[in-house]
Amino acid sequence: MISQGQIIKTIKIINGATGDPVEGMYCSIIKNADKHVGISKTDKNGIATFKIHQYKKDSWELQYLASKNYVPEELWDDSTANYDLLISEDHFNKLLKPLKVFSNTEEIFTLFPNKDFKEKNPALIYMGCSSRGFGTYEPKIPSSIYDLPDTIRDKLVSHLIDRLGNDFYRKITLTSGQMVNLSRLYLVESRAKNYKWIPYSYYLCFSFKDEAKGIGLYTAKIILDSAGNVVQEIELPDIKSNPEKAIILPLEKIRLIAKQNGFDNSLKNIKLDYAKNAGSIAWYFDKVTDDNGLSFNIKTLIIDAHNGKLIDITNGSGIR
Repeated sequence: MISQGQIIKTIKIINGATGDPVEGMYCSIIKNADKHVGISKTDKNGIATFKIHQYKKDSWELQYLASKNYVPEELWDDSTANYDLLISEDHFNKLLKPLKVFSNTEEIFTLFPNKDFKEKNPALIYMGCSSRGFGTYEPKIPSSIYDLPDTIRDKLVSHLIDRLGNDFYRKITLTSGQMVNLSRLYLVESRAKNYKWIPYSYYLCFSFKDEAKGIGLYTAKIILDSAGNVVQEIELPDIKSNPEKAIILPLEKIRLIAKQNGFDNSLKNIKLDYAKNAGSIAWYFDKVTDDNGLSFNIKTLIIDAHNGKLIDITNGSGIR
């Protein structure tokens, strides 16, 4: 990237419980609440060093880029901008604090362990919440359904209850997601205008767990537009219309079915996901059928989690 110069900024991260430096922690600098301008990783002394590109209003480089709609004027770097340090890692409480980017003083920040964090149980299957990349634009992340605007939340809750029924709706919680201000997206990340896909306003990730059934965490995404209309349906069955899909069979029973069909049922080969064509939560069992060290063929057995019936057996391949 063409730049008029760089700002060099160092910080130090301390574990609030032990007083020791935190090594290997990824830290980000966010400008004006939603523009990602730097990322760094702490060393063994808890030190992270950032190099931030700096433009000046009178630079011909910036004038040229702005004329091409690449760097909007509102985002020119200057001392009036607000900068924050962002650290988000499961083992610690989220940190978002103001950062004095233009100060030469090394700033020290304290991370406190997340008391609610639990290590994964190796006997359970877990899913994660995926996220959409928006270049340098940093969407807000909701931690609760109450972080959504009232009108959006009311419309979403009504839709989910209509699809899942009251009982199953009460089992799920909003785990994560992204709230995208589209006007800011196109200002902060000018290349967004050239995306080959349509950005939407709400990418939300709900989850539930059922350890008795072998589920450490099941996650289900839903996408909404700016008015709260559903663009992509939640990855859960239409339980209100098919109440039998509120039932999930124990994983041990599903593993026996997989074994009877000639598939390795060890936990390392099992995945959990939504089978859209069947409208069901499903278990996926992988079996490598050929491997020459460079490429391999794989079969996947898909079993309906609600009734134990075989949905499909698919074939795939890959390279090492």
